[in-house]
Amino acid sequence: MDEILQLFKLNIGASSNAKDQLYEARLQAVVAEFMRQGIAIDEYSADDQMLVADYAAWEHRKLETGEDIPKNIEQRILRRKTRARCANA
Repeated sequence: MDEILQLFKLNIGASSNAKDQLYEARLQAVVAEFMRQGIAIDEYSADDQMLVADYAAWEHRKLETGEDIPKNIEQRILRRKTRARCANA
């Protein structure tokens, strides 16, 4: 989870460790949300690390801006769901 935390912090521009506990909880919540959607996350996969960090960063920004989910993140999630369904078929 350390790599994901560092990617997340780079994405949101955080350099302090003061909120790391909050950030780690957010990242764990994202992983749990993906698991509920049928997306297994491999914390050692660069693709999965980036997906979790990018999604969590979008959620972080959304609190202030209300922005919609970026298309690239939405497409990556849809591809992961499709891959998971094919693997379980």
